[in-house]
This record gives sequence, C-alpha cells and structure tokens, in this order.
Amino acid sequence: MQARPTATYLVLAVGVAIVSCAAILIRLAQGAGASSLSIAAARLGIAALCLAPIALSREREALRELSRRDL
Repeated sequence: MQARPTATYLVLAVGVAIVSCAAILIRLAQGAGASSLSIAAARLGIAALCLAPIALSREREALRELSRRDL
C-alpha cells in the first residue's frame, strides 16, 4: 500500500514541529525542577508507546520469532 503524498508531507511537518519544540519544552521542564534524567526517560517512554503499536502491527511475525537471547 502506497502512502499518499499529502499524508507523507503532513507526517513530516508534524515531526519537524515536534522536534523544533522539544528544546523549549525541555527547558520549561528543567525550570519546573525536573531532572535531565527524568526528562530523557519520559521522552524515551513516550516514543516507545508511540512506536510499539506500529511495530506490532507491521512486524508481529518477526517479533514472535525472536528468542530470549535475541532480546
């Protein structure tokens, strides 16, 4: 299935906007007293939650074939 060019550009624009705002939001969080480590952990957790459904829907069979040693 091919993505429409409009949808592709929309996703790219949203991604650029989010990345552009990240530094400002990190500064605000640090000003509110959040540590750098907790900010980084929160960002990684949010990214994992956003990407997990996509990975599960597209690569379910490949993920099932992974052994404990592969993880």
